[in-house]
Amino acid sequence: MKKIWVLLALAIFFTGCATIKETSGTSIQKTTLSKIIKGKTTTTDILTWFGPPNKIIYYSVLNKQNIKQKYMVYVYEYIEKGSMTFAKGYPIANERVSENKNTLLVWIDRNTGIVKNYIYQQGIPTPHPMETHKPSSATVNTKTNITP
Repeated sequence: MKKIWVLLALAIFFTGCATIKETSGTSIQKTTLSKIIKGKTTTTDILTWFGPPNKIIYYSVLNKQNIKQKYMVYVYEYIEKGSMTFAKGYPIANERVSENKNTLLVWIDRNTGIVKNYIYQQGIPTPHPMETHKPSSATVNTKTNITP
């Protein structure tokens, strides 16, 4: 008989539970990623499939023939934020707020409007704003040139 009362109390308590989850940015579907063909996909295709990017980065590099090539990088970011679980307005789970970020970078030749390269990274955990980060002892090479 006690078990029935405990189960009934738990059922009443958990009625109306909710978990808050926020999203921002452009959702990136793997089926759409498979449509991108380096050297053939155009800027119009990218804008049709993903919409306007979150950021656009413009830059120029010299190729092996010493000719300046102009690129733009479309940056798409999709962020999921999860937070506490609530029941009847009270937090019932002491969950840490978590974030995952999916990022798509698309290199486009500014002269032709053709995609030269793209990179997709899924589920990059982003640090919680309340966490403290210790500096790493690793050295960072700031002179590395990443080109499409």
